[in-house]
Amino acid sequence: MDDRINDPMLRPLFEARDEESVQAALGSIIVQSTPTIRKLLQGYVHPNGELQPEDADDVASAVTVRLLRKLRACTTGTEEPIVQLPAYVARQTLNALNDHLRARFPLRTRLKNRLRYVLNHDRRLALWNTSSGMTCGLTRMRGASPSSIAQPLTRFSATHAMLDANRPGDSLFAILTSIARPLLFDDLVRTAAELWNVTDARPATLEHTMMADTRSDPLEEIDRRRYLQTLWAEIRELRPQQRAALLLNLRDAGGTNGLALFVLSRIASLQDIAETLGVSQERLSELWRELPLDDLTIAGMLGLTRQQVINLRSAARARLARRMSPDRRKPNQ
Repeated sequence: MDDRINDPMLRPLFEARDEESVQAALGSIIVQSTPTIRKLLQGYVHPNGELQPEDADDVASAVTVRLLRKLRACTTGTEEPIVQLPAYVARQTLNALNDHLRARFPLRTRLKNRLRYVLNHDRRLALWNTSSGMTCGLTRMRGASPSSIAQPLTRFSATHAMLDANRPGDSLFAILTSIARPLLFDDLVRTAAELWNVTDARPATLEHTMMADTRSDPLEEIDRRRYLQTLWAEIRELRPQQRAALLLNLRDAGGTNGLALFVLSRIASLQDIAETLGVSQERLSELWRELPLDDLTIAGMLGLTRQQVINLRSAARARLARRMSPDRRKPNQ
């Protein structure tokens, strides 16, 4: 493949002649790209905002996985080249960030799209780019740099027009007229979310649940942790296909990814889970957001039929039920 149209920073990857050299080149590219990823995400991190520090780590990991997949594809000629690596990394970081926010904050994302549409279609309002970021204001302010809001609006200080989410054009006009200066689009989104009472409840994490349980009954929490440790050890004793059929479909009480239970309670690391499933950490990272998987998807991964997957999981559960029975786990007296 002709690599001259790729960024020169990728040359060591194309010149690698064995897997060890490939891994070294990939590692070097990731190290060079990490500051760009972190710098972009840092501008969105706020303790009380949409992106928490731990969220930034998740997004950074997602970008790394995407970049590794793209770099591998570039060496085989199956995808378009990376002409400018920093620009590509920046674009993928923003894409991953948007994916994360859409999944984590659907109502806030819908609000942003709604405001963007109104600002672009109401003649009284405008949306434009500045060196500080996407900026909005009244039409006569177009092109000016944004300012901070001197006195944030609240539902108590806002007028009836500002609170009327059913007439977004009139509401935004009233809000921006009151502020009387251009402001960053994200600041307007936060203001509108406050005035229109748009909130996405952050899902309760297992850690929060465990902390609450610990405060109420520490002995019960110790027993629960011991149970999980024993359960994980028994799962690792299952046959490989049984482990995959069980874990890839594992659900918590809310129907979401049950494997997070072991990670958040620090019973198993992502590397432990990847090894137990017989996949790489990179592959597990790709699958993580899709878990739990349906039986047809698992069947395709394992080269089995859907019924075989169901049978494997049933056998795994039956074995675990026997091994985890109270009588079996009771210590000898």
